[in-house]
Amino acid sequence: MIRRGRRCGRRKTVSSMSVGSMPAIRSGEGKVNKTIFRLLLLAAIALVSMRETAMAQPGSVYVNTVDLDIVPSERARFLEAIAEDAAATIKEPGCLQFDVLMLANDPNHLFLYEVYENEDAFRAHRESDYFKKYAATTASMVAKRVTRPMTAISLAQKPH
Repeated sequence: MIRRGRRCGRRKTVSSMSVGSMPAIRSGEGKVNKTIFRLLLLAAIALVSMRETAMAQPGSVYVNTVDLDIVPSERARFLEAIAEDAAATIKEPGCLQFDVLMLANDPNHLFLYEVYENEDAFRAHRESDYFKKYAATTASMVAKRVTRPMTAISLAQKPH
């Protein structure tokens, strides 16, 4: 912890001082230190506020999940096709997240987790040329497909 000066035999720490009571390191720098402190404080508040605004609120996004059982002999080709689709999809303005996951104990079982700003953004994705190409290319590669549209109840994410 940073310690600054003594007062009446008691040490004051930066964390225990208000902006108005911050001592200057050298005489004449008090106003500069207060201004810098206030600017840093405002910047921190703005960053937290922006992060909270940018995070999707529960119920305000459209989530689509897909369980896929891939024909084992087609797995490599399928992975190429889904990688191409995922790379294009994440660039869509309405797509917030697009994850392709593999079941730990079954490399032929994949799970797609897609998050869109709203259902219209999801529909626009389904109408894209690259999605139509993916769907046509992979139709015979999928042994089983279970699609589940979902509504978010809680979206928790650590800040990056």
